[in-house]
Amino acid sequence: MQKLEKGGYVETSKLTFGEYLTEWLAATRRDLRPSSYPFYEITVEKYLVPRLGGVPLQKLRPQQLTVLYTELLESGRTQREGGLSASTVRRVHSLARKALADAVGDGLLEHNPAANAKPPKAKVAEEQARKKRRFWSADEVRVFLQELEGHRLQAALHLAATTGMRRGEVLGLRWQDLDFEGSRLVVEQTLVAPRYQLTFSEPKTKQGRRSIDLDAETLAVLRAHRKRQAEEQLSFGPGYAESELVFRSEDGTPVIPHLFTLVFKKAVREAGLPAIRLHDLRHTHVALLARAGIPAKVIQERVGHHSAGFTLDNYGGTFPAQHREAAERFAALVSAPR
Repeated sequence: MQKLEKGGYVETSKLTFGEYLTEWLAATRRDLRPSSYPFYEITVEKYLVPRLGGVPLQKLRPQQLTVLYTELLESGRTQREGGLSASTVRRVHSLARKALADAVGDGLLEHNPAANAKPPKAKVAEEQARKKRRFWSADEVRVFLQELEGHRLQAALHLAATTGMRRGEVLGLRWQDLDFEGSRLVVEQTLVAPRYQLTFSEPKTKQGRRSIDLDAETLAVLRAHRKRQAEEQLSFGPGYAESELVFRSEDGTPVIPHLFTLVFKKAVREAGLPAIRLHDLRHTHVALLARAGIPAKVIQERVGHHSAGFTLDNYGGTFPAQHREAAERFAALVSAPR
């Protein structure tokens, strides 16, 4: 009676967590970016429903969610053995918490059980991500760019290495986004393939939509690529797909992101270089800029990090020699003249 009078009464329901998530997904879809919805769908279908879908929504407890997160860390992969990364499990928790918060708002629950569940700590996720990173030296990047000479996607891989752009940003680039006279480009859209469905999307953050200055060599590579692309289109004939994309498949259609990654891996093997992930080209770009003494704010704006603090936290310790240099420079400033 007290809950009823104060507006906190929740009517008993047999609705299961899985049934609720299905309804919630359908209602939430209109508010999500096209590239984001597949992640929500996969998270619900692969991780939440198989393990907790049969639990009545109103009987779901924080401990059950915590156990789920532990299981996902240990054996969460669906296509091969092993567990999910801590960052992925944290994203699963974030989605569950959001869905259950909406259930509270809709009057289906009194409290959000995910609010007291215990996902992996953010520091654990950050440390795992940091350990996965691999960096090339400046000499190794130089060899890679030289070995790309004549490769059909030379310009795309060259651009990724010299700008730190993400895969989707490179593949979503249009000719209208390039300013050859001003020696820069703008990132206005990305190409992603959630569940193998090619989708163009705007950058997720305002920092992601940015202008990037280009060096003379990269501009020359892009000019040569534009010429070869025009010749390829003419040679292909009338079946060539109309497109404004800078990088395309042989028939003019967008380059499939997963295949672009495979092209990169093959190019690395053929160059005889240490194996790194395509995304590690981005890490390498940031690390080499930091080593060159470029201010963190400039690096942050160039690669689209959400803050200069993030750039410093994640790359500040990459080159300890800079700390020694800082100590020596300060000592030189304050030491007495001889």
